[in-house]
Amino acid sequence: MSNCLKCHDLGAGPSAEKCLTCHREIAAAVESGSGYHYRVVETEKRPCFECHSDHAGRSFDLVHWPDGREQFDHAQAGWPLSGAHAGLKCRECHRRSRLPEGFTRTHPDVNTERTFLGLDNACRSCHSDPHAGQFDRDCTACHGDVHWKPAARFDHARTAFPLRGRHAALECVRCHPVADFAGTTAVRYAGVAGDNCARCHNDPHAGRFGPDCASCHSEDAWKPVANFNHDRTAFPLTGKHRAVICAKCHPPANDGAVATYAGVAHDNCNSCHSDPHQGRLGPQCASCHTTAGWKQIAGKTSGDFDHGRTRYPLRGRHASVACERCHTGGTMTTPLEYDTCERCHRDVHDSQFAARATSPAGGACEQCHDVDGFVPARYRAADHARSRFPLTGAHLALPCIACHRDTPMPDGTTVRRFAFADLRCEACHEDPHAGQFASTAPAKTCDDCHGTAAWRELDFDHDRDSTYPLEGQHRRALCSGCHVPATISGETVTRYRTVARDCSACHTAQPAPLGGSS
Repeated sequence: MSNCLKCHDLGAGPSAEKCLTCHREIAAAVESGSGYHYRVVETEKRPCFECHSDHAGRSFDLVHWPDGREQFDHAQAGWPLSGAHAGLKCRECHRRSRLPEGFTRTHPDVNTERTFLGLDNACRSCHSDPHAGQFDRDCTACHGDVHWKPAARFDHARTAFPLRGRHAALECVRCHPVADFAGTTAVRYAGVAGDNCARCHNDPHAGRFGPDCASCHSEDAWKPVANFNHDRTAFPLTGKHRAVICAKCHPPANDGAVATYAGVAHDNCNSCHSDPHQGRLGPQCASCHTTAGWKQIAGKTSGDFDHGRTRYPLRGRHASVACERCHTGGTMTTPLEYDTCERCHRDVHDSQFAARATSPAGGACEQCHDVDGFVPARYRAADHARSRFPLTGAHLALPCIACHRDTPMPDGTTVRRFAFADLRCEACHEDPHAGQFASTAPAKTCDDCHGTAAWRELDFDHDRDSTYPLEGQHRRALCSGCHVPATISGETVTRYRTVARDCSACHTAQPAPLGGSS
């Protein structure tokens, strides 16, 4: 009876307290306040014999698994199995090799081949540390229980070096190399310096700009230089300089390894550009040009270049002419001849005025034209009055082109005629008299009888200007009574020369008196 009472209370069944008196390893688990036995004994107050029966022989298994050992709900032990752990067999974890060091010393009565005690839920209780002790925190802070790789719970943004730009696409091994940790080889994750770029990258500037690469470059790309502002340098970029690639001004250094950025000469344009003027205008290109473009002459827009300071100020229509129209040699400083208009312009008058000996300017274009426009000319009626053919009468009302017409030239061109060798009326007007006054003596010209006011306003006196003075009844006779139509040189015209002077040429015989007899 005294032996039975070691497990049974008198008059009652087995006692959990008496079980724990002998099974100190279970008592220690209950006292820890965690685990399966703590929940069953202290929380649920279940008796031990629900799972552990006895009196069935020494070979009887005292552990009862209601649904089988592999179907045990591990969550009841305080650690639900999930992920890759859920598919493991019990003895893949609960085996002697997994027990902590010193377990057999503290639990000498426990069969280490059959026990499920001794393990905890710390990853390192079952798994070796691939990081060789670099981290002192729980593995689950970075890794999940489905796969070790990738570290699903790890976020580089929570580290001291968040990954941005091109860094985000890098493989881990690019920054985290394999290293030796007290004889153990592992990838270095902790203690990777990220305080400056030179920790991982070679300095292409060879230290000339210091360690702060981010003052010019960004993590998105090394080129282009996103954060660099050339305006903060001694040479701000303006105009077309902004579109020039860096290498055009910053070539590789003497060793050919890195570009030259510091100490690039920029005191004048000749530092980078060849001088198309070959030094004739000095080194200050900006006195005429701007960075908006070499052909953008400063004086044309907002600069201080002024063609008026040259020997040939631009006025009138010349001011809007493109520079290349006159400076055709590719340079603006080659001396140009400008003493006559013909240096640039074709003589549309075909040298009609070149030989005007009486002209003070020798027939220069400026006598009639100016730079405001070739048409209209400055030649007026007052100027015509001083010419070889002053305009009078009806001539004053005529448009210029009535006399100055386009004339075909032998070379096939057409030139407006201004200089006339023949100023007689017949040079412009047809002779309505068919040459009667030119071929019969005494010869007469048109202006001997006619004026310029009107053709029919005659300055003719029959007594003074003809050889046949009019007397008597002849003075009252109509002109057409004696000057009748006639055919001369194939034309029908009024005959003025020569008219027969005998009476019979104009008068018939005297008729008989009316009512009389012969």
